[in-house]
Amino acid sequence: MPVRMRKEALRNLQRMNINRASLFPDLDGYAASLKLRYNSLKIPEEVLKQQLKLLEDEGFKLMP
Repeated sequence: MPVRMRKEALRNLQRMNINRASLFPDLDGYAASLKLRYNSLKIPEEVLKQQLKLLEDEGFKLMP
């Protein structure tokens, strides 16, 4: 699926009550559903900054 269509598809599935919480009715499914909903509220710059911070590994920098 093209990336540009992903958000629209996820919104349509959410409207039909098809999400991680309904597919996986345990704590992990609910937490993943909340994470997806929370991340959709962020602006793209915040998401990028968070992803870059996760990729940083200050303790074990790679050698060039």
